[in-house]
Amino acid sequence: MILAFHSVTMYRDAARLVKFKREGRFPRITGSTGLPSLREVLQTDARFPATKHQVIERLGWKVFDMTDQRRNHASEILSKLPDKTYMNFEELMTDLAKSFSK
Repeated sequence: MILAFHSVTMYRDAARLVKFKREGRFPRITGSTGLPSLREVLQTDARFPATKHQVIERLGWKVFDMTDQRRNHASEILSKLPDKTYMNFEELMTDLAKSFSK
Protein backbone atom coordinates (compact mmCIF):
# COMPACT_ATOMS: atom_id res chain seq x y z
CA MET A 1 0.00 0.00 0.00
CA ILE A 2 1.25 3.50 -0.84
CA LEU A 3 0.05 6.72 0.75
CA ALA A 4 0.76 9.92 -1.10
CA PHE A 5 0.15 13.44 0.14
CA HIS A 6 -0.01 16.28 -2.36
CA SER A 7 -0.18 20.09 -2.10
CA VAL A 8 0.36 22.52 0.71
CA THR A 9 -1.90 20.59 3.07
CA MET A 10 0.20 17.44 2.80
CA TYR A 11 2.07 18.18 6.03
CA ARG A 12 -1.16 18.59 7.99
CA ASP A 13 -2.58 15.44 6.40
CA ALA A 14 0.55 13.48 7.25
CA ALA A 15 0.42 14.74 10.85
CA ARG A 16 -3.22 13.66 11.06
CA LEU A 17 -2.25 10.19 9.83
CA VAL A 18 0.47 9.92 12.49
CA LYS A 19 -2.05 10.90 15.17
CA PHE A 20 -4.50 8.32 13.81
CA LYS A 21 -1.87 5.61 13.99
CA ARG A 22 -1.10 6.53 17.61
CA GLU A 23 -4.65 7.10 18.89
CA GLY A 24 -6.84 5.08 16.53
CA ARG A 25 -8.96 8.07 15.44
CA PHE A 26 -8.49 10.97 13.10
CA PRO A 27 -8.26 14.43 14.67
CA ARG A 28 -10.53 17.20 13.49
CA ILE A 29 -9.61 18.96 10.26
CA THR A 30 -10.77 22.43 11.27
CA GLY A 31 -11.52 24.34 14.44
CA SER A 32 -15.26 24.07 13.85
CA THR A 33 -17.91 21.60 12.75
CA GLY A 34 -20.79 21.58 10.30
CA LEU A 35 -21.21 24.43 7.84
CA PRO A 36 -18.37 26.56 9.30
CA SER A 37 -15.95 23.65 8.81
CA LEU A 38 -17.17 23.14 5.26
CA ARG A 39 -16.69 26.86 4.58
CA GLU A 40 -13.14 26.70 5.88
CA VAL A 41 -12.08 23.79 3.67
CA LEU A 42 -13.81 25.07 0.52
CA GLN A 43 -12.75 28.70 0.55
CA THR A 44 -9.08 28.13 -0.24
CA ASP A 45 -9.63 26.48 -3.64
CA ALA A 46 -13.01 27.77 -4.82
CA ARG A 47 -13.01 29.52 -8.22
CA PHE A 48 -15.90 31.34 -9.82
CA PRO A 49 -17.99 31.48 -11.86
CA ALA A 50 -18.67 27.76 -11.56
CA THR A 51 -21.61 25.48 -12.18
CA LYS A 52 -22.80 23.06 -9.52
CA HIS A 53 -21.10 20.27 -11.49
CA GLN A 54 -17.79 22.18 -11.60
CA VAL A 55 -17.96 22.93 -7.86
CA ILE A 56 -18.48 19.24 -7.09
CA GLU A 57 -15.73 18.21 -9.51
CA ARG A 58 -13.19 20.68 -8.08
CA LEU A 59 -14.10 20.60 -4.38
CA GLY A 60 -16.14 17.47 -3.72
CA TRP A 61 -13.10 15.41 -2.71
CA LYS A 62 -12.39 17.66 0.28
CA VAL A 63 -13.17 16.38 3.76
CA PHE A 64 -14.70 18.48 6.53
CA ASP A 65 -15.76 17.98 10.15
CA MET A 66 -19.48 17.26 10.16
CA THR A 67 -19.30 16.64 13.93
CA ASP A 68 -16.48 16.15 16.43
CA GLN A 69 -16.42 12.45 15.57
CA ARG A 70 -17.56 12.38 11.95
CA ARG A 71 -15.82 13.47 8.74
CA ASN A 72 -17.69 13.87 5.45
CA HIS A 73 -16.66 14.45 1.87
CA ALA A 74 -17.86 17.83 0.67
CA SER A 75 -19.57 16.11 -2.28
CA GLU A 76 -22.22 14.74 0.10
CA ILE A 77 -23.41 18.29 0.81
CA LEU A 78 -22.51 19.89 -2.52
CA SER A 79 -24.71 17.36 -4.34
CA LYS A 80 -27.75 18.92 -2.62
CA LEU A 81 -27.13 22.30 -4.26
CA PRO A 82 -29.53 23.56 -6.94
CA ASP A 83 -28.35 23.24 -10.52
CA LYS A 84 -27.07 26.69 -11.38
CA THR A 85 -23.95 28.72 -11.98
CA TYR A 86 -22.41 30.31 -8.89
CA MET A 87 -20.84 33.71 -9.40
CA ASN A 88 -18.96 33.94 -6.07
CA PHE A 89 -18.18 32.11 -2.84
CA GLU A 90 -20.84 33.86 -0.76
CA GLU A 91 -23.56 32.84 -3.21
CA LEU A 92 -22.37 29.25 -2.91
CA MET A 93 -22.36 29.43 0.89
CA THR A 94 -25.86 30.92 0.97
CA ASP A 95 -27.22 27.97 -1.00
CA LEU A 96 -25.16 25.52 1.06
CA ALA A 97 -26.67 26.94 4.25
CA LYS A 98 -30.16 26.33 2.82
CA SER A 99 -29.39 22.78 1.74
CA PHE A 100 -27.14 21.81 4.67
CA SER A 101 -29.97 20.59 6.85
CA LYS A 102 -31.81 18.71 4.08
